[in-house]
Amino acid sequence: TAVVTLAAGQRIIAWGSAELALLTGTTQSFDGDVGWQPSAGGTISNAAGFNYMTSEASTTRHPYPANGVINPGAGTWRIGLLVRNTGAGSLSDNDYVNFTYMIVNQ
Repeated sequence: TAVVTLAAGQRIIAWGSAELALLTGTTQSFDGDVGWQPSAGGTISNAAGFNYMTSEASTTRHPYPANGVINPGAGTWRIGLLVRNTGAGSLSDNDYVNFTYMIVNQ
């Protein structure tokens, strides 16, 4: 994650990927996206507005990409790549995340 401060009229273009695999089982769905949270904590929001990019993990490690425009408004925000496990199994091999962002004026 990164902590950024936005002025009025600024937004963030973000992209990244997470290297993931499924610990046991054959395949399992999970959701991914880029998102934000107030720097002091609180609700996590994603760029797609509750519509995550659904992917399917297997026991073989793969990079899973996500990208989007983050527009939380003026303030200080924690931003990063979001992974939401929607299955019963545990995601593993998740020690590598690549995340890049750019702050732009609207």
